[in-house]
Amino acid sequence: MPYRPRLKEPVLAPLVLPELEDGDPQALQWEGRCELMRFDGADVSGRDLSGIEFTECELLRLGAHETRLRGARLLETRIERMVSPGLNAPGCTLRGVELVGSRLGAVEMHDAEVRQLLVEDSRIDWLNLRAGRMHDVVFRNCRFGELDLAGLAAERVAFEGCTADSVQFRDAILRHVDLRGLDMAAVSGLEGMKGAVISPEQSMRLTPIFAEHFGLLVTE
Repeated sequence: MPYRPRLKEPVLAPLVLPELEDGDPQALQWEGRCELMRFDGADVSGRDLSGIEFTECELLRLGAHETRLRGARLLETRIERMVSPGLNAPGCTLRGVELVGSRLGAVEMHDAEVRQLLVEDSRIDWLNLRAGRMHDVVFRNCRFGELDLAGLAAERVAFEGCTADSVQFRDAILRHVDLRGLDMAAVSGLEGMKGAVISPEQSMRLTPIFAEHFGLLVTE
C-alpha cells in the first residue's frame, strides 16, 4: 500500500488585542509606525503608505481605494469591513492578521510574506499572490473572482466554504494545501497543483481539464 503523508492543517494563534487608543488617520504616513491603535472609519484612498507598519492595531471600516502599501508590514492586526476597489501592496508582510467582512477589488500582493492569516466572509475580485510565500493561512467563506497563485510557495493553507471563478497554479510550490473547500470554476497551470489535496467530487469535475492538459481523449 503506497505511503500517503498526513495532511497538516494550518496553525493559527488566536488574535487577542490589548486596550487600544484611537488613532488619527491623518497622521498615517509613508514608512510610519503605528502600535496599539484603532482606526475606525478612516479613508486613506489615493495615499502612498508604502513601508508603513501596524503592530497590534485594529482597522475598522477602512476605505482604501488605490492606496499604495508597497512593503507595508501588518503584525498582529485585525481588519474588518475594509472596502478597496484597488489595493497595491506588493512585497508586504502579514503576520498574525485577521481580515473579516471586507470587499476588495484588485489586490496586488505579489512577492508578499504571509504567516498566520485568516481571511473570512470577504469578497476579492482579483488576488495576485504571485511569487509570494504563505504559511498557516485559512480562507473561510470567501468569494474570489480570479485567484493568481503562480509561483507561490505555500504550506499549511486551507480553504473552507470558498468559491473562485478561476485559479492559476503555474509554477506554484504547494505543501499541505487543502483545496477541498474551494469550488473552482476554471483552473490553469495544473502542474503547479502538485502537493495539494482535492476531493473526489472536484477530481470528477476537473477531469476534462486534466484530460486536455495531458492530451488525453476520454471516450467510451
